[in-house]
Amino acid sequence: MNDVKSIGSTMKNGILVNGAIGLVSLVVLSVIYCFLDRFGQAPELLPLIRPYFIIIGISSFFQLGFNVLKQFTDGMRQPVVSMVFLIIGNVVNIFGNWVLIYGKLGFPELGLNGAGLSTLLARALMLGMFALYVFKGKKFSQHVAAFKASHLSKGRMKHIFSLGYPVAIQNGLEASTFSFSAIMIGWLGVVELAAHQVVTTISLLFFLLLQGLSFAVSILVSNSYGKKDFDGVRKYTKKGFLMMLTISATLSALLYIFRFPAAGIFTDSTEVASIAVSLFFLLFAYQFGDGLQLCYSCVLRGIQDVKPIMYCAFISYYLVAIPCSYCLGFKAGLGI
Repeated sequence: MNDVKSIGSTMKNGILVNGAIGLVSLVVLSVIYCFLDRFGQAPELLPLIRPYFIIIGISSFFQLGFNVLKQFTDGMRQPVVSMVFLIIGNVVNIFGNWVLIYGKLGFPELGLNGAGLSTLLARALMLGMFALYVFKGKKFSQHVAAFKASHLSKGRMKHIFSLGYPVAIQNGLEASTFSFSAIMIGWLGVVELAAHQVVTTISLLFFLLLQGLSFAVSILVSNSYGKKDFDGVRKYTKKGFLMMLTISATLSALLYIFRFPAAGIFTDSTEVASIAVSLFFLLFAYQFGDGLQLCYSCVLRGIQDVKPIMYCAFISYYLVAIPCSYCLGFKAGLGI
C-alpha cells in the first residue's frame, strides 16, 4: 500500500512540475516567435512558419500531459497502453493531414496549417483518451485514489526535478540541434530544406522505433536495479544494445532497397527526391550511433544516474555537431 501511496504522490507532484516547465517553455517559445524573422529564412516562408509555430506550441501542452501518463503506465510495466493511444493518435494525425492539408471531405485546403491543426487535434485526443483510461477505469483505481488523497510535497517535487532536468536538458539539446540544422539548411534554399525535411521525417520514424525499444530496456533495467539484481541489469543492457544494432541494420537495409519509392512518398519533385536519396547514406551511418545512445541513456535513467547523459549531450551536440555542421556546410562548401 505504501508503494501505491508513493506512486500516487509522485504522479500528482510530477504533473505540477511538468505544468511549471510548460509555462517556462511557453515564455521561451513566445520569445522565439518574436524573432522568427531573424533566423535567415526565406521571406516567403514566414507567413507559413508563424501560424504553424503557434499551433505546434499549443499542442506541446497536450503532449506534456500525455508524457506524464505514459511514464506512469510504463513504470507500472504496462507500455502497451501508451502504445495503443499513440497508434490511434498517429492514425488520426495521418488522416487529418490528408483531410486538412489537401482540403478533402468538404474541409478547406489549409496546407501547412492543416498539418499543425491535425497534430493539435491528435495530441488532444490522445491525452483525453489516456486520462479517461487512467482516471475513470478500474485498472488503476487504487493509484488514482492515492493520487487524489496525496498532497503536494516540495521534497518530492525537488526529487522529481533533480531526476528530470538532466533528461530534459539532453532532449532539449538534441531537439535544438536538429532545429538549428534545419535553420542553417534553410539558408541554402527551399529545395534543400524540403529534402532535409524528407530525410528528417524518415529518420524520426526510425528513431521512434528505437526509442520504443529503449523504453522497454529502461523499464526492465529499473526493475532489476530496484531488486538489486545487477546481473539482470547487465543482461538487459547487453541484449537491448544487440537488438538496437539489429533493428538499425535491418531498417537501413530496407531503406536502401526502397530508397527511391521512400523519397517519392513525401514529394513529387524529382530534384527534392534526388537530394533526399543522396542523404540517406548519412542517415544509415548515424542510425547505429543513435541506437547506442538511446540504449545506454535509457539504462542510465533506469539506474537513476542521469547527469552523465546531460554532459555527453552538451559536448556531442553543441560543441561538436552544430559547429561541424556550420563549418562543413558553409566554410568547406559541402552544402547540405
